[in-house]
Amino acid sequence: MVALRVVANGVAHPVGATRLVRPDVFAAHFPGRDPRGLSLGSGFAATVSFARQERATLVDLGLQATLRDGTTGVRPLGSIRLAPARGGESLGSAGAPARIAVCMTTYNPPLDLFARQVQSIRDQTFGDWICLISDDCSERSVFEEIARIVGEGDDSRFRVFPGPSRLGFYHNFQRCLSLVPEGVEFVALADHDDRWHPDKLATLLAAFAEETTLVYSDMNIIDEQGRLVANTYWTTRPNRYDDLASLLIANTITGAASMFRATLLKRLLPFPQKLGEPFHDHWLACVALSTGRVGYVDRPLYDYVQHSSNVLGHYAPARKGFWTKTQGFLGSLSPRRMRAVLGAWRNVYHGDVMRVKLIARLLELRCGTVTPEKERALARLARLDESWGTTLWLTLSVGARPRLRFSCWRGMRSSSSAPKARPARRAKLSSGR
Repeated sequence: MVALRVVANGVAHPVGATRLVRPDVFAAHFPGRDPRGLSLGSGFAATVSFARQERATLVDLGLQATLRDGTTGVRPLGSIRLAPARGGESLGSAGAPARIAVCMTTYNPPLDLFARQVQSIRDQTFGDWICLISDDCSERSVFEEIARIVGEGDDSRFRVFPGPSRLGFYHNFQRCLSLVPEGVEFVALADHDDRWHPDKLATLLAAFAEETTLVYSDMNIIDEQGRLVANTYWTTRPNRYDDLASLLIANTITGAASMFRATLLKRLLPFPQKLGEPFHDHWLACVALSTGRVGYVDRPLYDYVQHSSNVLGHYAPARKGFWTKTQGFLGSLSPRRMRAVLGAWRNVYHGDVMRVKLIARLLELRCGTVTPEKERALARLARLDESWGTTLWLTLSVGARPRLRFSCWRGMRSSSSAPKARPARRAKLSSGR
């Protein structure tokens, strides 16, 4: 075979990566039908871009292969449905809008922590805000308490929106952002169990300059009893928010620490397709840096609470000694372990490499003209698995910044691993996010 293409409604698109390891195909055909193991490297991957759809459209997909003798064959792959473009669920602009919309998502939050978070938002020194709460089908009794806590004091700035079905934290944040009314200037994200410092909104707002698209801050790490664990998030990794390639690979911008211009919403929504473990704040950070500058406030503006309900917390990976690493390497050479390693790398490719490629391609399509340096970074990462030159550039780029090396390569790891094994790429992922 000399060429492979994906055909979408008669239009051929070249396949970017071929000969990917497929242990599942190999296992299905070995030893009876594939004694030489040719199917082990039969995997391929391609991305196909479609124009904005005004109505639902069905697209027929096929696989076109050109052989060494010049013959070409096409095999149907199936059909996909393209959804029409939507304008979201915006509330419109009834009367004069608030300057800041605080977007919070909830799902069975610890009610004592939720009540404290709501009060910390009420206590902000900057008062021109509304708080939109998108609930992701919490238990009925919990939702009733959410509504009661928010309704205390008849504060009309809080608005609660029960979800029609369970979305998960990623799409629930997308829904919450789609509720931002027209006319709002800035959007701030909030978790349901943190505690904001009184000047959080005012300080973030004051840090915006003309070209700034997003500002975020440091945080305190505290336990459930309010005891200080760390007075900074940056205990185990560097804070790189000014390099687009680094940010695409390993996010350092935590959503709950952020405020961004509402004009980004037209590029943010809808979120990219879920591949691996996508995070809303990673996508937000990449869009913000692609279109402008990101600012950082080098002091904690809120308390992140470590508690037992966190799915992903502030994790500091243990350092491994030489002998431990050597034992791990030797153990990986066994046939059984090799099969597991190949399967894990397949997860890495589909959950991490393809996710970075997808984000880079979407940024190219949605963000228009950016700086030449950013354009080159996006072009390279959109071809992450298609060019040895891109791999070399990425290796040298990461290698030139030793403190970044760990974050990048550990950030691109198997999405099937336990949450505790991930580096602290963000403050947390609580069950309500």
